[in-house]
Parts: sequence; C-alpha cells; structure tokens
Amino acid sequence: MGRDRRAETIAAKKALKEAGYTGIRVAHGRGTAWGWLDVTVDRRDGGIGPHKWHEEYDRILGIVAEATGRTDGYDRERINVTQRRTDVAPIDVGMKFRNIHTGEEREVRDIDRHVGAGGGVVIWDDGVRVCFENVRSHWREVEAG
Repeated sequence: MGRDRRAETIAAKKALKEAGYTGIRVAHGRGTAWGWLDVTVDRRDGGIGPHKWHEEYDRILGIVAEATGRTDGYDRERINVTQRRTDVAPIDVGMKFRNIHTGEEREVRDIDRHVGAGGGVVIWDDGVRVCFENVRSHWREVEAG
C-alpha cells in the first residue's frame, strides 16, 4: 500500500542530476507530512531573480513528478521545491554591515539559524531581528580597517 520512498528518492535525484542540477537533496516528510516530497537544489548560474523562479520551479517540479510517477494533481501538489543559495558568503557574529539605503551601520550580536527564510535570523547589536535574506538584499559588509 504506500510508496517506495527509497525508489522515489533515487529516481528524483538521478533525474535532477541528469538535468544539470547540483547540491540535490531529496527527503520525505514524516508524521502528518508523510506523503510530502521535499526537493532542494543549488541555484543555477549564480541564482535567478524572483521573476524567473516560477519558471524554474515548474521545470524542477515537472522533472521530479515525471521521475517519481507523481503526475496526478494531488500527488504532484505534495512536492515541495526550494533552491539553496551558494553565491553568498556566510554571515557570522561580530560582522559589521552598512545599509545600502540609509548608510546606517550595525554589528551582528547573535544568529538564530533555526528560524526564518534563507537560513536564519540575524540579531543586531541593538536586539533587532532581521532574516538573512533581508541582510543579503539591503546590507553590505563593512570592510575591516
């Protein structure tokens, strides 16, 4: 009665690799998310803009759906696709950043890597919390010295 989860994982990874994707991670949900398939790949060509993400998402979804046989509406809807950024330097405690719009400078006091989009939340020196994606979009690291 159920799916051969191992076979699905192998088929999805193979199909994505053949399509030129790297950093492929395929995992199945647990508990109430048992039927879900989570697919993560590295962004290609230094990343695509948000305006193109829907096209890339549809392409990845089609590849995985075909490889795993999840082609009907309900099963296809239970495939979750994300991309991992590989073109950015890590953010760490003690780093200083300048806001590209206001020129304001802040220092990273702490990082909570377990919440937020894009890998976590930066906690500035004044306690304000900002997600990694916001930091990467609106702040630039201040050169030491």
